[in-house]
Amino acid sequence: MSTLFSPFTLYKPYILIMYDLQESIQLNKHTTNSCLEINIQTLKEKNKKIIENQNFQHIIKYKLSSSIQGSPTWHRSQL
Repeated sequence: MSTLFSPFTLYKPYILIMYDLQESIQLNKHTTNSCLEINIQTLKEKNKKIIENQNFQHIIKYKLSSSIQGSPTWHRSQL
């Protein structure tokens, strides 16, 4: 029973859990960035005359999730 909770047995799963957490955070950041880049590319292809600032305003207004507090879609869902 004393070897069940030794520092060595607790150390191994901790490293694996922290590594998995780090990888999932990096994957989430990469996915978010790639989705934003895809949205920017599609807007540039559809509206070639619109300047870049207007593209970002459109993305902020229509593409941000309603789970982000303060986003336009969040305000629409609160009405």
